[in-house]
Formats: sequence, structure tokens, C-alpha cells
Amino acid sequence: MGSLAWTGFAAAIYAPLDVPSCITCANLAARWKPGEVGDHATTLAPFFAVHAAYDVRHRRSGPWPWDDAAVDECLGAAWRMTGRWQARRAVTISRSKFDRVVLKVVPRLARRLNRHDVTCLRDLGDLSPAKYRRAALAVQSAVHELSDLRGTSEVEPVLGSKVLHHFFPSLVPVYDRTFIRFGVLRLPEYLQFVDGDEDGWVVIWNPKEAGGARMLEFHRYLAFCAAQVDGTSVKVLATVRRAFGDGFAGLAPQRMADDAKGLVWRLDAKLAEYCLVGRAAQEGLVRVAS
Repeated sequence: MGSLAWTGFAAAIYAPLDVPSCITCANLAARWKPGEVGDHATTLAPFFAVHAAYDVRHRRSGPWPWDDAAVDECLGAAWRMTGRWQARRAVTISRSKFDRVVLKVVPRLARRLNRHDVTCLRDLGDLSPAKYRRAALAVQSAVHELSDLRGTSEVEPVLGSKVLHHFFPSLVPVYDRTFIRFGVLRLPEYLQFVDGDEDGWVVIWNPKEAGGARMLEFHRYLAFCAAQVDGTSVKVLATVRRAFGDGFAGLAPQRMADDAKGLVWRLDAKLAEYCLVGRAAQEGLVRVAS
């Protein structure tokens, strides 16, 4: 984990967790074609627009401008997106209750992330162990609270992760059954990471404390994505971020697209998802449409 566990001189001596990084242009290409936009970029567009509109007035508070007013403008897009991505499939959820919980959870998570100035997964690796734990648990709690809206016998992180991914696409990865549970979580790199994590990326090990077995999987997946991004060299990460961000910049507000250090060029959670699913496709664990 490098900077998470050690800083300064110590970081130069102690090597990070020895798990190969899957954040590469080759793995990205297996999932993301050059010039491809697709539904994922399209559904982020309204969230980008609102983010940019509120960003200036909230910049002193931190990177995330999601107060009640900003979130309220995105509720319709969030509701439509959960239907499009089948996050509400076969379960009846009241629209009024959905709006009420999203309006509570998203601003609260934004405040907690702003407190630690966390913009993306890479930033998690720069936190002290105590701050990383608090940030990771804040994401876990938010995903759990939103996912619990589905009222199933066991909380599945699909709904919460998909909603929060659209508000925080650089930080909260999407969890699903096909590509993540039966794909990425069976990668040799993931199994090696879970078995050998000595740097503290995984801070919850008990399903009960995580909110259930599937929520524990999400927590481990979040940790794996963060460790993958943190373990990628600055040069490689910049190259892959640029290749990926090009597909989203055309649908982002001009000011956001022109900001070389802005959100469009730090979509680490979505980038990790695409690279890891691309790696799973190479292993024959998932099928990716050509």
C-alpha cells in the first residue's frame, strides 16, 4: 500500500503489497474501445453538469459539492439510472423513499470525504491508516444504507454502489453479480490480495460487521480497487486515465473537461472497474461484448 502505511523516507524502503497491477492500457482496451462513449458515459453526463455548476461555490469545502440542492437536481437522473441498470429489478422501491434516503446519504458522504480531501481512489492511498479506515467505512456505510432500500433477505450492494458511483465515479466502484462477483473476485490477483493483505486495505473481515456476506465482498472489492490504483506507477496511471477520460470529456461541461486535474481525468473507480473486468475477460471469467 506504500503511502497508506508509510510516508516519507519509510515509504522508499518498504515495498507495497506484491500484487500485480491490472491498471494497464491492455486491460482497459479489452473492455473500453478507443472513442467509445456508450451508456455509462451518457448516464454520468447530468451528474457532471450539476457537479460543475455547484463546484465553484463549494470548492472551499472540498472536492465534492453534493449539498441538498445539488443532489436534488440529480434525483430524477439517479432514479432513471437505477432502472436502466436493473438495480431495482424485481423489487418495489418507493420513489419518495428513494429520494429521501439519497438526499440523506449522498451529502453526508460528501462531507466526510471533503473532510479528508478525498477526490479519487488514489487519494485513499495517501491517507494515514486511521483516516483511510474512516473513509472506507463511510463508503461502506453509505452503500449499505442505500442498498437496504431493496428490502431483500440479505443486503446486496448493487443498488447502493450504482447510485453512489454516479455521484462519486472516481471513488465508489460498481458491484454486480456477473462482472464483479463471478468475474473480478475470481481473479488470481484478487485472491492473492485478500490472502496477503498486510497493509490494512481490508479493514472489515467479519460478514456481520460488514452488513452481510455480499457487503463484505463489496468492501474487499473497494479495497482491491484502491490498492490497484495506488500500486500503479504515476506514469502508467496518467496514461490510462487520459485514454479513459477521453471517452467522457465530450459529455462533460467544458470547464470540467479543460481541468487537467479535474474529475473527468481521475475516474479511478470506473477506470479500475473497466481494467479489472478486462483482465477477467482475458482470464475467461467473463464475456465482454466486442
